Amino acid sequence: MAKYLFYIDTIERTGGAQRVMSVLCNHFAKDNEVLIVNDYVHENNYVTASLLKNKNIRIKYLSENICGNFISKNIKRIKKLKQIIIEEKPDLCLSFLGGCNLRLLLCFKKNTQTKRIVSVRNDPNKEYSSNKIIKGIVNRIFMRADGIVFQTESAASYFNEKINLKSSIILNPIDEKFFETKKQSTKYDIVTLGRMNEQKNHKLLINAFNEIKFACPTIKLHIFGIGPLEKELTDLASSLGIKERVLFEGNTPNQENILSQSSIFVLSSDYEGMPNALMEAMASGLPCISTDCPCGGPKMLIENDVNGILIPCNDVEALSIALKTLANDEALRQKLGNKAKETSNAFRTDKILSLWENFFNKTVGDKK
Repeated sequence: MAKYLFYIDTIERTGGAQRVMSVLCNHFAKDNEVLIVNDYVHENNYVTASLLKNKNIRIKYLSENICGNFISKNIKRIKKLKQIIIEEKPDLCLSFLGGCNLRLLLCFKKNTQTKRIVSVRNDPNKEYSSNKIIKGIVNRIFMRADGIVFQTESAASYFNEKINLKSSIILNPIDEKFFETKKQSTKYDIVTLGRMNEQKNHKLLINAFNEIKFACPTIKLHIFGIGPLEKELTDLASSLGIKERVLFEGNTPNQENILSQSSIFVLSSDYEGMPNALMEAMASGLPCISTDCPCGGPKMLIENDVNGILIPCNDVEALSIALKTLANDEALRQKLGNKAKETSNAFRTDKILSLWENFFNKTVGDKK
């Protein structure tokens, strides 16, 4: 039996990285000791119970809240994380997300018995920096890692050859419920699921939808999610005269039900890692339109016009043409959706977990 420490800012936030880490924790806790370390106690700690199915999984926190000066806060977190690692003596530590990766690696001297794996979950040019000097510093810190997991080849290209030699590219595991989704009668014409922030670029989607409002007079756009730009986006829909046809649906815990009743899925992001929402829509058999955004996740998932449609980032005309084409062609929707479901078998949970197991064993050795 091995002892694993999983480190992320908070497991309680309902993001893609949190979902993937919870899947890993639940899986490895079946035969190993698992400890989760979070940066702070999240106000929505009720989410933990729904994410973590194994009651033997322990959680420790580096601080009570997110408050504090940036520099002093990070120094305290590094010291506390180091203390926990010394006390717990895990065989392996795995971290997700930009700041967590750096803090974990800065905890250790170069030589230590505890193995360190870090996972880059987004575009490293955004998560760290595209500045040459900062990029060099990040690469130097990453040299301390025993293993690195990327989601895309483009993300891996940010790092030097030595780092890539000890890396692996592993997609996200998608819950089996999405593969089991049965198509129901259409309740939602065009859907998107994601937090309303700059990254997701809902403005692009709303503006493109506005371009087809006369060509497709009966269809509606459904936006699921919440976020800081919600008022700005509702105001945009109102100013374009389409507020009755752009529906802000809020959060939903039952994404599979939404997708089963939808006609078209759209991801309009400016950048992504490996977008869970897109993968879930494909696994559900939906025809999908996505921006070909860095760091290459959608391009790895979609072969254009074969199992989905790729468009340039922030291109209103390209998105409006794709929307109109799919909205008016049921046979094409069926073809792309069927092919999307077929190709999504590559990211079934059991296949992805097997890749993680192999990478863990390669890094730390089989401790069972």
